[in-house]
Amino acid sequence: MALQDWFYRYFIETYGYNPVNTTVYAIVLIAFVYAIFKTLERLNVKMDKRLALSVSPFVVLGSSIRVLEDSRFLSGYVFMTPWIYFLTFGITFLVLLISLAI
Repeated sequence: MALQDWFYRYFIETYGYNPVNTTVYAIVLIAFVYAIFKTLERLNVKMDKRLALSVSPFVVLGSSIRVLEDSRFLSGYVFMTPWIYFLTFGITFLVLLISLAI
């Protein structure tokens, strides 16, 4: 099975979760969490209560947009799990970098 066929079968054609895409998402999550921690260490960002409070509105934003997609108020592939969380992370990280620069 070609890589394109495999990707289409398990990530596009199949709606919802299956063992293959769930495993891939878990591996990506672990890799991203490790990379985030290492990046925060390099940027000298302390992981404390202040950071958690600063990031929490973005967590609520990502979850709220996902709920709006479930209620069919928003539509589009980018608003579905896990893509909405990648988008929310990108926005959060961009705001963090801007705030560190300021």
